[in-house]
Amino acid sequence: MATGPNVATMFHQQTSSGQIDAACIAADDVFHEFMHEHQICAAALAVMKGATVLVHRGYTHSTPGYPATQPDSKFRLASVSKMLTCAALTRLVAMGRLTWETPAFPFLNEGLPPLGPPADVGMDTITVGELLDHKAFLQHGIDNRAVGITLNINHAPTLRNLVEYTYRDQRLPRFLDPGAGFQIPREHYSNLGYAVLTAVVEKAAREDFVSFLHREVTSEVWQGRTLKSGALPGEVSYDDPHTGLTQLIPGGDQMLPMAYGGGFILENSAGAGGLVSTALAIARLGTRFAVWGRGGRSPGTSRSGDFSGTWAWAQSLANIDIAFMFNRSVESRDEKEAFVRRLIATLPLA
Repeated sequence: MATGPNVATMFHQQTSSGQIDAACIAADDVFHEFMHEHQICAAALAVMKGATVLVHRGYTHSTPGYPATQPDSKFRLASVSKMLTCAALTRLVAMGRLTWETPAFPFLNEGLPPLGPPADVGMDTITVGELLDHKAFLQHGIDNRAVGITLNINHAPTLRNLVEYTYRDQRLPRFLDPGAGFQIPREHYSNLGYAVLTAVVEKAAREDFVSFLHREVTSEVWQGRTLKSGALPGEVSYDDPHTGLTQLIPGGDQMLPMAYGGGFILENSAGAGGLVSTALAIARLGTRFAVWGRGGRSPGTSRSGDFSGTWAWAQSLANIDIAFMFNRSVESRDEKEAFVRRLIATLPLA
């Protein structure tokens, strides 16, 4: 269901602010053109070359009076949040708190009320490393309404609820049965698996997920808030013309904006897609940790995060680390890939 004004008629001005190296100036044109084509009001870009900041930029396309996007404006990260989960787990393994082979659900059951009987005997063999690598073959998305109805709760599901739902109600696919005759795929992308990893980080760190990130990964990351009324200081607003049934009340019939409660909940899945940060903080993170996967900086890797009201991107090249965010999602994968190629072509890669 579409609502709201036709954004295409609203653009009367475009602005950019912050620093940009002369060698990267063409990146401004790439951003302005893409924002105009896709009716995007706010964006930010950061580019690092080693410890040097080449670009630290905010972009605005809108009517006069629209809040100007600053280089340090905060944006939702969507699945780029998983980069921070991987970094947190990398630190915890280095600290000896767990290993990549640690069985995730038995670890989460230690010293806590039991999650209940598993829906599948294979659940207790799934390791932290398999969850991180998307090789646990859990379901792709997080359906908070289904979680609430299945667990018979009348409130927004908590992180523990997501873990309990995964353990008790997710049956692993038959291709994991050696006798079933199925060819096993290399991986199956799972947001639900990263919600489980969020709980693993908290258990191993013995503190809140974001608090551990502040101590061991970066101080420039925050827990996102689902509703617009909970926006952080300096955070952009998110544009999406659609509405959906509330994710906050299982079985509820209220329609909410997809970007603000009609499509997802941020508070119960920080490590899957619920974090907020800045472009520069994520580009800096890429100089220290892998954008995709475990360990330290990993040239040649990238990660995209996309849900209603957000497209975020992080990438490490041979000697460049990039991060950008938009306050509107972009549906076409081909157009997004073409944009990234155009952007990279403006950067001094030598």
